[in-house]
Amino acid sequence: MENEHLAVEIHAGGQMTLTDKRSGHVYAGLNAFEDEADLGDGWNHGPAANRRDVLSGVGTAQIELL
Repeated sequence: MENEHLAVEIHAGGQMTLTDKRSGHVYAGLNAFEDEADLGDGWNHGPAANRRDVLSGVGTAQIELL
């Protein structure tokens, strides 16, 4: 998807790369999410012993124009 100011490349896993056409800046890896178990509190991270991280972008995303 693209207009006169921005270009967005949508990758198969749902992540995106945004290009600012005016400045030439490229922002890669947008819309990426990671979820992991955390046994800590609001201030300290406490990893779980048998944790299984879930990462977006591993599968194939469905993309549609609304």
